[in-house]
Amino acid sequence: MDMEKIIIELLGIQDVTIEDIKKFKKDLRLEIKIKQKKEECYCSHCGLQFKAVKDWSLKRLKAPPMGIYQRVELKF
Repeated sequence: MDMEKIIIELLGIQDVTIEDIKKFKKDLRLEIKIKQKKEECYCSHCGLQFKAVKDWSLKRLKAPPMGIYQRVELKF
């Protein structure tokens, strides 16, 4: 199985692809940059697809520890 699929499955996120993973062994920190598949995402308020969204702000989420990395952050 592909490591990207394992990480996505363990974190419980859907309809995303991993673009970049940065490991900081000194700080035991991990940054995972993901991209949502906008054609498969819908607005919770109006129900429309996110295909037409032109301005997407960078968001950060804390994720559970993964192995030796105690601080895991998702950027999308």
